[in-house]
Formats: sequence, structure tokens, C-alpha cells
Amino acid sequence: MDDRNAAQDASGPSQAVRKGFAPAFGAVLLGLAAQVLLDLARRGEYLPPTHWLLSTGPWVALALYVVAAALAALASRRTQQAGDALPAPEAQSVPYRARELAPAILAIAAGILAMVVRSGHSAPVAAWALAGLALAGVLGSIWLGRNRPGPGGAPRSRVALAELFAITLILLAATALRAHLLDRMPSGIFFDEAQNGMDALQILEEGTHPVWSDSLSGRPTLHLHLLAGAFRLLGVRVFPMRLVSIVLGVLAIAAVYRLGRSLLGGRAALLAAAFLALSRFHLHYSRLVFEAAMTPFLITMALFFLWRATRRGRWWDYVLCAAMMAAGLYTYVSFRLLPLVLVLFCVHLVFSERGFLRRNLPGLLLCVATLALLLVPLGRFAWSNPERFLNRLNEVSLAAEVRETGSWRPVLKNVVGYLTMYNYRGDQNNIMNLPGEPGFGLIAGVFLVLGAGICLARWRDPRYAGLLLWFGAGLLPGALTHSIETPHSTRVIASLPAACLMAGLALRELWRAVLQLADAGASARRARRWRCASAGVVAAILLAAGVADYQAYFVRQARHPGVYAGFEPAANRIGRLIEAWGPRYQVLVSPGLMHVFPEDTVLCFVAHNAAEYEALDYVAHIPYKGPAANRGVAYILEARYQVVLPILRQWYPQGVLETHHNQFGGALFYTFRITPDEVLAARGLEGSYYAGAGEAPILARRELREGFTWRADPSPAPPWRVVWRGSLYVPAYGRYAFDLEGPGEAKLTLNGEAVAWGQESVLPKGLHALTLEYAVGSAGETLSLYWRGTGLERQVVPAEALYALEASPHGLEAAYYRKPDWTGPPAAIQLDPLIFSNCFLLEGMFGIIWRGQVFAPQEGAYLLGAESDDGSRLYIDGDLVVDNGGAHGEMYVEGTVRLAQGWHDIEVKYAQEGGGMSLTLYWQPPGGQRERLPESHLRYPIAQWGVEDVAQAAQPAPPAPLPPSSAEMQPFTLGPLVVQWGKEGSRPGEFSQPRGLGVDSQGRVYVADSGNARVQVFDGEGRFLASWDEADRPFEVPWDIAVTAQDEVLVLDAGPNWIYRFSAKGKYLGKFGGPEAQLYQPRGLSLDAEGNIYVADTGGHRLVAFDAAGQLIGALGSQGSGRGQLLEPTDVGLDAAGETFVVDNSNRRIQRWDRFGAYVGEWSIPVANAYNGPHLAMLPDGSFFITTPELNEIWRYSPSGELLGQWGGTGEFRVPTDLALDGDKYLYVADTLQHQVHKYELVLRP
Repeated sequence: MDDRNAAQDASGPSQAVRKGFAPAFGAVLLGLAAQVLLDLARRGEYLPPTHWLLSTGPWVALALYVVAAALAALASRRTQQAGDALPAPEAQSVPYRARELAPAILAIAAGILAMVVRSGHSAPVAAWALAGLALAGVLGSIWLGRNRPGPGGAPRSRVALAELFAITLILLAATALRAHLLDRMPSGIFFDEAQNGMDALQILEEGTHPVWSDSLSGRPTLHLHLLAGAFRLLGVRVFPMRLVSIVLGVLAIAAVYRLGRSLLGGRAALLAAAFLALSRFHLHYSRLVFEAAMTPFLITMALFFLWRATRRGRWWDYVLCAAMMAAGLYTYVSFRLLPLVLVLFCVHLVFSERGFLRRNLPGLLLCVATLALLLVPLGRFAWSNPERFLNRLNEVSLAAEVRETGSWRPVLKNVVGYLTMYNYRGDQNNIMNLPGEPGFGLIAGVFLVLGAGICLARWRDPRYAGLLLWFGAGLLPGALTHSIETPHSTRVIASLPAACLMAGLALRELWRAVLQLADAGASARRARRWRCASAGVVAAILLAAGVADYQAYFVRQARHPGVYAGFEPAANRIGRLIEAWGPRYQVLVSPGLMHVFPEDTVLCFVAHNAAEYEALDYVAHIPYKGPAANRGVAYILEARYQVVLPILRQWYPQGVLETHHNQFGGALFYTFRITPDEVLAARGLEGSYYAGAGEAPILARRELREGFTWRADPSPAPPWRVVWRGSLYVPAYGRYAFDLEGPGEAKLTLNGEAVAWGQESVLPKGLHALTLEYAVGSAGETLSLYWRGTGLERQVVPAEALYALEASPHGLEAAYYRKPDWTGPPAAIQLDPLIFSNCFLLEGMFGIIWRGQVFAPQEGAYLLGAESDDGSRLYIDGDLVVDNGGAHGEMYVEGTVRLAQGWHDIEVKYAQEGGGMSLTLYWQPPGGQRERLPESHLRYPIAQWGVEDVAQAAQPAPPAPLPPSSAEMQPFTLGPLVVQWGKEGSRPGEFSQPRGLGVDSQGRVYVADSGNARVQVFDGEGRFLASWDEADRPFEVPWDIAVTAQDEVLVLDAGPNWIYRFSAKGKYLGKFGGPEAQLYQPRGLSLDAEGNIYVADTGGHRLVAFDAAGQLIGALGSQGSGRGQLLEPTDVGLDAAGETFVVDNSNRRIQRWDRFGAYVGEWSIPVANAYNGPHLAMLPDGSFFITTPELNEIWRYSPSGELLGQWGGTGEFRVPTDLALDGDKYLYVADTLQHQVHKYELVLRP
């Protein structure tokens, strides 16, 4: 190369830089800086509150973007090519003829008349006749204009093979992305999508073709007809609906490419199509079952046909433009504003292109006529039903908000919100978006702004002005609606294609600048290399944008808890379960899992072919009271209501429990299935037969499953007596009277109160503890129990009213009102054993008042809280403690009250004023942790039963005499205090209500420091060694401790109901129990000689056994006061022979069972509450120590119930709870309210 050529090569690149590359590159750098600033400012939670980015960052970014847009405009002027000029119309300027124009005018007139004609007996005939005349006019205009001059001027560009390959690749990638993980993202269909499916299904099943649907505030039905067609082809499922959206999304990408190529050329069209294909915004809407998914395709094609019509002069293009616009107006309501895009585009062409109106007026009139014709059905509906047609627009009108606020601030908020939604802060709705994430990612967002700058610089050109007008008009539907949801991405989806075209335009200009840099003075080979390299760089830019959006959508958005929950995964999976079960089960669904009462649209659609299901009424359906026919019952429960599971397990011990998990590993919901035999097994009453005055029954069996008609067996020979125990279900609040038909004498008690025969009693709906004692005089006697009352004629008490388990005394009496202000007579009064926002009784807005009493286990300050949607208030002893009133979403409010130990009146008011509904009550006792207020500390109003203590309402049968102990009792006594340590606090060695103790073989002492949510480790002298505050998760309420023979430490956490396993050095080894074991507020933990683990499931009224590996073995006991039944057991101990001693706390007794779980005997113990209940420590001789927390003492019993000793007192202890033995040498005591641990020596008396 000679020196002259070298000089040219040296000077060429600098000239190119001066021409276009420098401003283009600078624009990109400034744009990236601006977008990064906006992203940092948007993620303000990672910055200090006073950081300058939060207040100044967006303004700095705006300034940078203004400069960047100006530089992009400058660069585009310097890189502009001859081919960028506005293409001249291909049709020659030929005056239109009247005979061509007349049919179009006739079509317009006929279409308008058809719309004006109102519906009536004969009007439809006239309307269709006018519509036919309009159609004839359109066809006539097309026929008469068929010989207008064809194309002229420059030859049309052909699509290069490389370009065809590129757009094919883009469309394939777009299709793959839209089908990728379709079953997981979204996690299901949500309400609006399900409603679309239900409406389409109705169209399919009824065979009608309505033009309008009033569901979802009203909308036209073209999209619904597409869904109905998909159902016909592929079946009624979710996938066909999503497939419709995918097809429309891919068609929109092809449409953007086709329009972009006509307006901006092939390169910009490919880039715009790629941006749209990779866009997270469009990707999401290409999966949603929304009519708005049709908008990008239809508006783009309408503009394409209009542009082509103005260039070629073919009247078919005008007709197709009208068809696309009409199709859009039959879909999304916001499309009604989009004809403005075409109007503004034509207005610009009128002023920017000479002779435009003369050449195109006939075609434009034809377009209007065709549009009027196609809109005749919708126009007739709108004319006849203006309120329904405008309902949605009136609901979201910005004008109403401006009037209400008396301010233009909502307008300003909308303008700013929608102009910045692609770059700064996007839709906050979990359904529509990753909350707050801008519509475009970093790269697309930068090029959108640069493209807008280029279009502003070329505003005289209708193509670039048209993109700006399109983008602005596409934002208009959002800007004219209320500002509460600003920005709302669905309403402005029409702006998305314009945004992608502007971004593609900007990237094309950067590409051109790079190519000019390569071509300036370079050799042909070098220029080719530069062109290939630049194409690679552009591809890398698009790939980076795609990867970022992929990660944002399939990782961050898919894993966002709000997004996941928004698509109602529980309702979707429940629907699929119900469909899979078919008619085998009567399905009862927890109301909180149902979106809308009385039926959930998601469930209805997903399980539309399945058997019926209904909302679960915790009173009416537990136990199940329907017919025990040939199908089982399936309960489906919310995860937060796992408290119901132990109750179901008590009624149905063989029921099948399954936990269904969400994508994060937590419980999404539970299913509990029972067979018809199990339904029948819970019916009837427990009958105990006694010979004469004998205390032990000679026969016990469950009977009366067919109703209360009984016949005495001939054996054994009378006289004898029978006592039936169980529950009576009262179906409705009212007055009831009972009478008996039989020869003998009988005594009936309900809830512990004697009932006079024939006398009316007021009974709330629900289960009532029933006892009936009858003396049998002769064989063959027949006895029938009759009742009459509200809605009942005199009849034998049926099988559906008799249940074998005794009703729990715990819960509150609830009055349900039809108004949220609790006025008027109650619609229902019932006994609610569980305090939820029970929405199964009343629809719409309603109110509930619960009344009863709550037990304070100790004196002190109690924190009480209510989390509700909508309002709630909580009163204690008539004083308002928690005021969470008003109409609002789920909100938590708490208050504090000081209570003396004992029972206190409680009243809870709840108001449902529309929308979601929930209520959860919480409390935090003195020194304890906040937890859900347990129903075990609630009881029905005392006045209801007329007895002192509801917990004693159902009295057990006389205890059987205990066999004498075969072991010789050692004369142990509690010796002197060796050491005591601890005080109230949270530092090492300090305690907050210690409740659990364990001692290992090395003498180390493990203390469950419940109030501090930790376990502390000490040596035998009380010296602090270590503290553990977590397993695989932080402790919530560590309650009891047991140490195995291998010195593994088991920690019972009564919050999540897990038993955690640790080494002696504190290494976490695993856990067992939890939701699968259905534990509810367990309080006690013990081991047998073989290492099996026993848990006193206090709230579940049973013992739960695990093997040494933590595998569930089974459960013992059931709720009640009979032999072998339990009421809030707080601890359990096992002797060397395997006999079990249970602290049956609320029945105020110790029960002794043999090694097989059979009842042996019982004896009484002092009263205590379940929260600070008694605990045991077994001695080698079979005797045991037990705490008496209310008496502040420690007692020792023999296995036969003989009291062997008493120690302590108020001066020495203050509510001692747990005990632990170090062999037969030392006894450790957890002194809960003195926040200490005491160590005593065990002494053998001489």
C-alpha cells in the first residue's frame, strides 16, 4: 500500500468518528449510566434513607437521558442514508370517480343506520337488511376500483435469504420462550383467566354467539369465541387457552417485523422483532389468558395495512385495516381509544405528503364504511345498553377521581407514571408483572429512549412521527384511568410494539455508525470483517438483553412469592385433585382457599368435570354429618389452619393425611381423606354397661349408629344399667325439647346440665356433650330418644345427630349477622370450636360476634392481637383492647391488658365488607412468645351452661380401682438444696420462663429457656457452658427436653411442633414431627426404656409415639373424659415395665395405662392450667415426682396413686413446671416464674 492510501486509511476512521460513531457511542454510554441510576434509585431499600440517589438520582438520570437522546438524534442525522427517505406512493395520482366513491358512501350510510336501529320484534330484520346493504356497498366499491393503476415508481425490495433466516430464527426462539416451563410459570390460572375460561365454556356448551359478556365488568366476546374454538379442538383445559395467547404473541412479533420493514427497513424490523420476542413484558402477556393479548397484533396489523394502502392504493388493504380495527374493538375495552392512532397518522400524512387526501379519500371512506359495517352488532348493543357498554370505563375513569379529590395531581401522577414505566417503575400488580420492575430491561430501556430521541428529530417524517403518536396513544388508556393502579401494564399494552420499533431503530443507528467506522477508508476484506464483527456485537447485545429478561422472568418473577401466590396455586392444584378424585369423594374445601363465595371460579373451571364440592363449615362438617353412602369424604384445609388436623385425627384415626407443598417447600394446603366406613364409625354413642352398682363396666361398645332406638340384649340378665356418652349435634339455634319412650327411668344431661323431659331448652347450633343413663329392668326393653325443635317435628334423634366423641368445651359462641355493623337479629348462632372468619354461613358483607371466656394462666400483662381482613375488635372484660376496625386488607393490630390469673370474659367482633376475608387472634402471655390464641384457653359462655367450669361439664365414669404396686417403694425424700441459678433476663445464665429440663450421662443440664427462644447448657453446678438458639430454623417456643441413652438431646418446639435432635455439643442432627404428625401445642416429651419417644399432644388431646429414629408409630387416646380419653395432657412418663402415666391435665387426673395402652386406673391431682401444666420425673422404682404448679409444690406418687410425699410451697417455688432426674441422686426443678433452676439431692430415709 502506498503512502497516499495509508494516509487515507489513517484519516478515514477519524472522519467516521466525527461523522456519526462518537455521538452514537456517547449516547449509549450516557443512556446506560442513566438507566443504572434509575435502577439504583428504584431499589432504594438497599440504600440509606438519606442517600442522594433516592431523591436526586431520577433527576440526574433524566438529564443524562435528555443528552443521550440528543446525541442519538445527532448521530442518526450523520448516519442517515439515501434509502431512509420517505418512499413515494406507488400508485399514480389518478382522480377518483364518483361511481367508485358512491358505493362506499352508501356503505357508510347503511352501516350507521344499522347501528341506529334499536332491537325489537322487527328491528333485527331491518338491521340485518341494512348491514347487508352496507356489505354490498363495500364489495361494490372494491369491484369498481379493481382497475385502478397498479404500482409504479421504484421496485419493491425483496427479502434477502439471510433476513428470512433471521426472522425465522427469531420467531422460533419466541415460540420456544413462550412455551418454556408453561406448566410452572405462571403457577396456575387466576380469577380473571378462569372467568374467561368459564365464559368461553358457556359459549361452547350453549352454542350461542353473544357479542357482549357482562362478566369482569363487561367486554366484547371475540377473544372468548377464540377460546371456545380452542376448547372444541383441544378440550376444555388450561393449555388450549394459553396456546391461544402464545399464537397471538408470536403473530404480533411477525406483525412488528412486517410493519417495521415497511417503515424502517429490514435491519430495524429484525431488531424490533427481536426486542419484542425477548421482552419479559410481552413474554408474560403471551401466556396470560387476557383479551388484551390480542392488542399488539391487531393494532400493528391495522397500521401495516393502512400504511400499505397509502403506498400502493389497493382498496383491499383499506378493508383489511378496517377488519383489524374492528377485531380489536371486539376485544379489549381500552382498544376503543386506539383508532386515534390511525386518525393522527393520517392527519400527519395529510400535512406532510402532497396530494395524500386526493389519492386516498375513496379508500379511507371505504375503510370507515367497512369498519361501520363490521361494528353493527356491537354498535346495536351499545345503543341499546349504554350503561353496560360504558360500565368499565365509568369504573376506572380518571375524571371521577379528579372530581373526588378536587385536584389535578392524579393526572400528573398518571402522566409521569406511564411515561417512565418502561425505564423506571413498572406495574406493581403481582399478576401483571414482577412488582415494580420496569417494562423493559437495561438494554431495551436505553435504546427505547434513544429511539424516541431519533423520532423526535425526524418528526416531519410520518413514519417516525407515527411511532411517537402510536406510543403516546398507546399510553393514553392508562393515563385516562384512575391513578390507584398506575402504571397498569395491561391498559397500555398497545404501546409495546411502538416501543420495540423505536428501540430497534436506535440499535440500527448504532449499528450503522459502527459500519461507517468500518467502511471509512478500509479495504474490502477489512470492511467485511468489520461488518461480521458488528453483526456479532449486535447479536451479543440482543443475547444479553434476552438472557437478562429470561433471568428476570423465569427466575426472579417465577420465584417471587407474591407472583406465585397471585396465580392461586392452591386453587389450581385443588381443582386438579378434585378432577382426579372424581365421584369417589364428597369434597369439602376450606373457605379461605376459595376466591369468591359461594364458588371459586378457578376451582369451577379447573375441576369443571368433577363431582360437586362445597365450602367447609367447621361446625357442620366436623365430624361429617352427611349420609355415609358409597363414597368417602375429602377435607381440604388451608396451611395456616393446621389446628384442624388434630381434630380430624381424633374423629377419624385412620384418615389419610397429605401435605401439598408450594414451590418454596412450605405447606400449601392439606388433604385429609376418610372412607365411608370411617364416616360410619364416628357415628353413635359409647355405651358402658354396669351390673347393679358396680363401678367397672361389664361391657363397653359403640352403638346407636342408626339413630337413638335401642333394644336391651337378653344377656347378661337384667337388672343392670347403661350409660351412653358422646355428642349431640344441634343443626340450628333454637328451642329444643326431649322425651323418652321406654319402660325404665332415664337421666339426660347436656353439657353437664340435667335436661327435664319435655321442657324446652335453648341450644346453639353445634356439638353438645351428651350423657344418658338408663336403668334396664328386663330383657327386650326398647328405648327411643325423641326430640323436637327449630325446623324439626317430633322424631327419633337420627344417626346424623349422634357422635361417639364427647364435644370439647373449648371455643366461643358465635352470632352471625347479615350486616357488617352487627345490627338486626342474628342469622345464626352456633358454637365455634375454631375462631376463623367463617364465610360459609353468609354471602357478601356480614358481621360475626364471638363471646365466651379466655383463661389467663398467670397474672401479668398480656399482649393480644388481631390480624384481619376486614375489620375486627377484641374486648376483655368489656374493655376494648384491640381496635382493628374499618374496611381494609389483611392488617395486624395489637394491644396490651393486665389480667389476673383465671377466666375473663372475651368478645371478638369481625366485619366483612367485601373482598378478601380472614381473622386470626394472637396472644403473648407474660414472658412468653407471640402465638395464635389457642382455643384450649377459650370456653363457651358460662351462662350458657349454668355450671361453674365448662371443662368439667362432661364427668368421667367412676375410676376403676388401681392394682397395688408390685415393686417396693424406695423411701426417697427431697434433700437439701444443692444449688440454684438464674434470674430473669436474656444474658447467658439468665432465663425467661424456663420450662423444660434434661440431664445427660455426664451431668450436663439442658434448659428450655422458652421466653428467650433458646436452649442453655450448664454443668451440674449451674456454670454456663453453651446456648443454642436454632436448629434448621430459629427456635420459636422450646418447651420440653429429653436426653437419650446416647446423650442425644431432643428439643420439643411447641411453636412449629417439631422435635429437634442435637448432639451433646449442640450439633444439629435432624428433626421429626411437624405438620405430618398433626401435633398441636404439645407440652411434654418423654422416652421409654427402648428409646421410643412419646409426646403429650396437649392441644390434640392424645399421646403421639415415635420410634428412636423419629418415625411415627401411632397415637393413643382421644378427646374426652372417659377412661382412656384425654383432655389437654401436659406430660407423660413410662416406667421400666412399659406402663404409661399420663398427666390428663384438664380432667385433673393421672391415668395409668399398661404397656399395650389399655386403661388401668386413675387418680385425681390438683387443678392446673395447660399452659403451665404439671410434668413428671420417673424414679427407678416406678414411682414419680410431679409438679403442682398452682400449689407451688412437688409431690411424689406410687404407681398405684398413693401420695408418698410433698415438698416446697409458695415461698420456695413460683409455678414449678418441669423436672429432671440425674439418676437417683439429684432432682432438677424448672421454677418458671422465678426464672430459676433448682438442684436438690435425693435422700433415702432410714
